[in-house]
Amino acid sequence: MPSTASSPATISEIEQTIQSGLEALRRAPLNDTITAALKFLIPEGFAPVVQLEEEGRKKRSNASASHWDPKKGEIVIYFEPIATARVARPQSAQPVATGRVAKQQVNEPAEATAEELKQCCDALAQAESEGKPFLSLKWFRDTALPSYSFPWTIAPASRQRVLTKAIESGVVVLGKIPNPKSIEFPTTTISLNRTSEGQDKDAEDWETVSVEE
Repeated sequence: MPSTASSPATISEIEQTIQSGLEALRRAPLNDTITAALKFLIPEGFAPVVQLEEEGRKKRSNASASHWDPKKGEIVIYFEPIATARVARPQSAQPVATGRVAKQQVNEPAEATAEELKQCCDALAQAESEGKPFLSLKWFRDTALPSYSFPWTIAPASRQRVLTKAIESGVVVLGKIPNPKSIEFPTTTISLNRTSEGQDKDAEDWETVSVEE
């Protein structure tokens, strides 16, 4: 028996439930507070895309819904033009992740290239050189990377694609430090893995870093 919207069984179903809830705001009774926020929550002409993440990695779409922990996870929301979203996700209710993979196959590589990994590591090295006591993953992903003009740093999904590969490849590492504002939710940090193979090479050698699984 298929699960209902009130009790999603998988991560993908949670994502689609949130997505449907955002879309429903277009038809919801409005007050001044909702009206003011609506253009940001569900902008006209765009469809929301939702993905659940934990420590910078997208949760597996077919994983059980019980694997979602709001204490550790993040809900990432970005938007696609409605025409593009309909092409990527036709009426036959595909999981969100499936639609995004289909779009990647047309517009960008399915996983990060060696050049993109080099650019990511160069950006992280630059951020580390600025003397901050630590770099949070969220700040680096959502603030530092968009300040660069690389094609992949524009869209949230592309930034996540490259970061995920950098983490999986071991060229960057994640950590945890106490969050003084919320002790129960530690801050996820990111740094270059200077002990991994290739980290001692000069910048011009970064194109040799493997991106194979």
